[in-house]
Amino acid sequence: MSFYAVAVVSNIKTTTLMASRVWKTHRRSVAYIGGRSRVFPHLHIFIESTALQLIVESVLLALFCSNINAQYIVLESVVPIVGITFNVITIRIKLHFMTETLYQPTLSHLV
Repeated sequence: MSFYAVAVVSNIKTTTLMASRVWKTHRRSVAYIGGRSRVFPHLHIFIESTALQLIVESVLLALFCSNINAQYIVLESVVPIVGITFNVITIRIKLHFMTETLYQPTLSHLV
């Protein structure tokens, strides 16, 4: 049981530390960048994706503590979900970047 509890706590701690570091860096650099922030959509995607991993780990911990055999099904899905989570982060950030550049106004009519 302690392994699953450590995994849940570790997930919460690392996500919080990484998100706070990005936030603090953004706050310090906001004076040097102009326009809209490009950090917050990416931070939002990161937090949503890590929430998926946290939910799976929490369900696994609850099933283990309740001694329900469904824990083995969830345990087998943890590794694929980790891979899916990292791929989802990459795909969503790329899609966000593509839509951001697609709808960005151009100055070609002034030339």
